[in-house]
Amino acid sequence: MISVRTLADCNNPIIPEKHQYLLRLKIQQLIDTFTDDNYGYYPERDGYLIYIQTVDDNIAFTELDMHQTLAEFQFEAVMFCVYSQCFAAVLVTNNSFAYEFIIPVENLSLSTLKRLEHQVDQAQMQPGDCYSSSRLRSNPKRCSIIDLESAML
Repeated sequence: MISVRTLADCNNPIIPEKHQYLLRLKIQQLIDTFTDDNYGYYPERDGYLIYIQTVDDNIAFTELDMHQTLAEFQFEAVMFCVYSQCFAAVLVTNNSFAYEFIIPVENLSLSTLKRLEHQVDQAQMQPGDCYSSSRLRSNPKRCSIIDLESAML
C-alpha cells in the first residue's frame, strides 16, 4: 500500500508509469474540486489515494485503522480505466473523508477481481468516468480518456 496525497507522491519509482498517470489525474481532480469549493485540498481532512501493491490484496488495512481486506470493502463507486488497467474504487469513511483506491488488475486475486468487476457493472456510469469492466476486452462502455491523456504531460 502506498499513500498518495500530493502530485509529487505520484512520481514514486515503484509505481509503473501508466499507473502514475491515473494517480496524477485523480489527485488533480481532488485539488480542482476542493479549490472550486474555496476550501482548498487538505488530504488529512478530505481524503487521499491509496495505491494497491501485489501484497495488499488479502491483508487488513490496519495502517488506515480498518480491519477489512480489499475483498471485504463495499465501495461507494468503482470505475475501471482501460489505459492504465486499474480500478479506481472510492471508500467513504464519513461525511467529509474518503479514500480512493487505485488497484492495478495484475495486483488482484481472481476472486477480488470478479468482485470489483461486479461492482463496476452495478454502478451508474457517468460520461468521462473510465470503463465498465466485465466486458472489458469484448464490449467496453465508452468514455473519454482525454483527461487521462492530459495528465501525462
